[in-house]
Amino acid sequence: MATAALAAREGFDTHAWQLPATLAPYLDRSGQWQEYVAVQATALAAAERVGDLAAQANAHCLLGRAHGRIGAHEDANAHLHRALQLYGALDDPAGQAHTHHSLGWIAGRQHRYPDALRHAHQALALYQTAGHRTGQARALNTVGWYRSLLGRHRQALVYCQQALDLHHELGNHDGEADAWDSLGHAHRHLGHTADALACYGHALDLFRKVGDRYQQADILGSLGAIHRDAGDHAAAAEAWHQAVAILDDLRHPDAGKLRSQLADLNAAAH
Repeated sequence: MATAALAAREGFDTHAWQLPATLAPYLDRSGQWQEYVAVQATALAAAERVGDLAAQANAHCLLGRAHGRIGAHEDANAHLHRALQLYGALDDPAGQAHTHHSLGWIAGRQHRYPDALRHAHQALALYQTAGHRTGQARALNTVGWYRSLLGRHRQALVYCQQALDLHHELGNHDGEADAWDSLGHAHRHLGHTADALACYGHALDLFRKVGDRYQQADILGSLGAIHRDAGDHAAAAEAWHQAVAILDDLRHPDAGKLRSQLADLNAAAH
């Protein structure tokens, strides 16, 4: 972070956008989202100073994702649509695919699931055009995820299993974790409790391996809900306590929601 800021101050603008791009996965997974926004703003300004359109597109895309992480959805959409314009002008299908994937993620956070699914399908087609296999795996999972959120759980299992197989072939542990999470969601809503618990367990192990703290908390929240529904209040409370500890450390507002669920669980137990 300090080196990126120094590069910007001293006129090393290529370094000032490349360093933030390298930092992005770490800042995202570790939950340092305010820092993510700040360093990508530095990157965008540097890319604009050197007039590098590809660097600007990349910075807009990452800044859009960073704004999405903190709930600034209007800013996120503005940066992502600008990235999409630039990638289109550059004839970069992989860049366009990354951006559609992110636009779908923002739409999903706003509960606009049909829009999210449309962006996921656009991302999948563009990744296929670009021959980007990691992107194809991510988009397959995303298509499955939004189909599940729209109630099409059996369709979701097909897409997410394809994603899991491809991520495993490519050695993408974070992608495998996402796919296990999606499979767990679909199995849970189909009433396959044992399968859902197994899938979420695999996802949790992998998210711990890659250091994605928010996703660990999210999985623990889902595990707690399954245990609660099965009547195992002790297991539910343990999962939710672990999730709250992570969310508190991330200063994430979801911690309050889980605390309320814990209070309801304790009241039911007594």
